[in-house]
Amino acid sequence: PAKRVEIKLPGKASALRVGGGGRYLILHMRERNKLAIIDLYELSLVREIDAPADCAFAANKDKLLVARGGQKLLQRIDLGTQQTEKTVPLPEGEPITRAVMGYNGNGPLALWANGDIQLWDVETMSPKRMHGKVLSGNKRYGLGLTVSADGHTFCGWTTGISSQRYTFMRVEGNSTVTAPSPDSHSYNEHWARPNSDASFILRSGGGMYSADLQPVATGNLEGAVLMPCVDWRFIVAARGKGKNKSDVSS
Repeated sequence: PAKRVEIKLPGKASALRVGGGGRYLILHMRERNKLAIIDLYELSLVREIDAPADCAFAANKDKLLVARGGQKLLQRIDLGTQQTEKTVPLPEGEPITRAVMGYNGNGPLALWANGDIQLWDVETMSPKRMHGKVLSGNKRYGLGLTVSADGHTFCGWTTGISSQRYTFMRVEGNSTVTAPSPDSHSYNEHWARPNSDASFILRSGGGMYSADLQPVATGNLEGAVLMPCVDWRFIVAARGKGKNKSDVSS
């Protein structure tokens, strides 16, 4: 567009996921029990979907998955048509509180309630039998969980404990390989996120690991917030410049 475009939401958004390779924004309006799907090609809100306040949701290149915790249901929605394709029961146990999936890939879907994460096949809508360790967390302290855009590399960490390492998990078919970060972190609000193909791991505070988990010098990016793009060759760096001001570069 030649000028700024604003899309008015029908309610306050409390969570955001990306899908369709970056085409769709899915926002949770908890107070209205709705998910709003925004199409960035059309620059409009294209659909509202009923979703309870306790739902966890994630999207990949083609699908939106909604875990309805209290109802013990997992729903798959096509992002192109915005229509529900399939709904299956979730296993008995604690309600799902986290859902993560690569927004430019085809799954798998990672669900977490407590303990080990569950990996689900998006096509069959069933849990995957995995060979190898999976990421795990403690409900008391919480689990940070991120994923590469292609959906194959996950990063997990305990959010409420200081001086700990990140754990990275690579998924290929029904097999996983996990590895810890080479160093630990002890400050609040720390996080790590793979770029689109996990050729780099971006860390809070401007840090970075290579694909083999070696620290990478970031030069003048140190202290900036680094965010991955769909194209693995680019990252976005944002740096605070005082009250209500920031610099953004790529």
